[in-house]
This record gives sequence, C-alpha cells and structure tokens, in this order.
Amino acid sequence: MINSYGFNLSKRRRHLILMAAMIISLGIFPVTGFAIDCGRAKTAPEQAICSNPELKAFDTYLAKAYSDIRGIVPVDLFNDVKKSQIEWIKKRDVKCGGNVTCLMQETQQRTAVLSDFVQSYIERLRIELLGNQPVDDVQIVTDSPPDRPLDPKAIYQKAAQSVVVVVAFNDKSGDLSQGSGVVIAENKIATNCHILEKSNSTVVFFKGKPYQTESVVGNKALDYCILYTVDLPARIADLAELSTVTPGQRVYSVGSPRGLDLTIAEGLISGLRDQDDIAFPLIQTSAAISPGSSGGGLFDEYGRVIGITTFLLKDSQNINFALPVELSRIIIN
Repeated sequence: MINSYGFNLSKRRRHLILMAAMIISLGIFPVTGFAIDCGRAKTAPEQAICSNPELKAFDTYLAKAYSDIRGIVPVDLFNDVKKSQIEWIKKRDVKCGGNVTCLMQETQQRTAVLSDFVQSYIERLRIELLGNQPVDDVQIVTDSPPDRPLDPKAIYQKAAQSVVVVVAFNDKSGDLSQGSGVVIAENKIATNCHILEKSNSTVVFFKGKPYQTESVVGNKALDYCILYTVDLPARIADLAELSTVTPGQRVYSVGSPRGLDLTIAEGLISGLRDQDDIAFPLIQTSAAISPGSSGGGLFDEYGRVIGITTFLLKDSQNINFALPVELSRIIIN
C-alpha cells in the first residue's frame, strides 16, 4: 500500500521500529541544523542572537528541535520542513531585525511549532502501524502503588508528563549548561544544584515549550535544588519513600542525556550507600546516567520517583547514583 508520503507501509513499519528505538532507548541523535555560527554572524538578527546569551540558548534549542525532525522523518517530508524553516527565518528577520524581544518571541513560538510537529508525526506513525487502537491509560498513583508493576512503556508515558529539560546560562560570562528536572509539586522542579552553579538565569522546557523560573532554593552541599516556575502544565510526579527502595529492585532513569529529551534506561538498585555528611543514603543504581541526565528522575516499577539522578563514577561500568527524592520535603519546608 502506497501512502501520501510515497513509500510502502512495510518500510514505514521498519522506520517506526528504528525511530522508537532511538527515542525510547537512546534518544534522537543530534544533527546539524540552523544553529547560528557566531563566528560568521553578519546580519542584525544573527548579531543580536550571538550577543544575547539567553536568546542564543533559545536559538540553540530551536536548532535541536529542527534536528530532531531531520533525524526521524523521510527525506521528502523533511524537505518541506526545511523550506518552511528557511521561509520562517526570512520572515523573522524582516519582522524583528535586531530587536531581541521580538526575536525571543518568534524563536519560542517556532520551537513550539516544530516540537508539536514531532509529536504529531510520531502519533501518525503509531496509528498507521496499530490502527486507531487507543494507547493504554497510565494509572495515576496517589498514596499507594498499583496492584502490580507497570511495564516500561507505561512508566515512560507517565514519566514523560513530569520530566523537564533545564537550561541554565550566565549572560555575563556566556556559560551555558543543560540538565534535567522532575516536577515534584505544583510549579516546583527538583534538580541538581551543579547545573545552576554558574548561571544567573534558568529556563525550563516542557514538551518543547519554555517556561521561565522565578526563584531557586536548595542545598549546594547535597547538590539538591528546587526551581520555582509559573504556569507549568506538567503533571506532578508520584513520589515514593526511601523505605520502599531495596537492592535488586528494578528501576528506570528518565532524563535528557546530552540534550536527548526523555531518554529512558533500565537498571537495578545496586545498593544504598551511607554518607558521613548526608542524613539520607545515596541510591546506587545500574540504570544509565550520562551528562545532561543530572536532575532527572529515577522511577520505580510503579512509575513513582524514588530519586533524582546526580552523578556517575568515571571509568566504571554502571555505577551511578541518585539522591532520595524526599529530600525535597526538607528543602521546601
């Protein structure tokens, strides 16, 4: 059967399998997009973007959204997106010139459009492969876990509603860092303090859309910080007590390693490691943690957050650590 994109369904099925493997297991590999080379900036919009670290961070995130599309759609469809992107850049330049506020608004809106395109395309592929079968509802946990563990797909779907990307930058030094975060209360995000260490401004991205942070509280010694945002539409994650965590328990890390949004990895609880200067033990896990995963969630088999992924031991295999999520109760209170 030939569809509107010009290749048969069996090829599309193989494409979906490959795409699912990239998104769920590894994330989407970044590809060079329309990111501005500041060493060659000539036009007023380019110079304005390169001279404003906050705007440059948004432009970089826009380029990533564009690259995500390039990595998953067929060539003919991507060519249409490329033409649209070129036309948008031309219109943006005419409309905004070197006006930073205008460029910021246009960039944020375009990032949301491209991110929505990715989500719509993935859903279109799912329908072509599976028909109009509804995706199983993810059980929402409140005070107690469900009767039986959730499968990895359900855990991923649930975690995706609560995990965000954290982009921090310093408009004086130009330093930029990226990590992850978990929504643990309304407009409150748990993350690692080291992501924010050199920054004076932080933006949270949820489903490709930016949300400015208003304040941050935390404990640098514990490397546990809480970001406060406004009107963040993410779901509040279900939290589990440290008393429910035992070695050998199956867990899943969900974060944005190296900027690859919502990457899931499976592992086990390897141990609970007491620290002299910390009241709570560190959670050791074999679930993968990579640069950019810092601040992401470590989820149990019921889709509850048990820890905030923090660091790994270099030159070691699968020796990773997370801070107990209940530290947030101490910091907030």
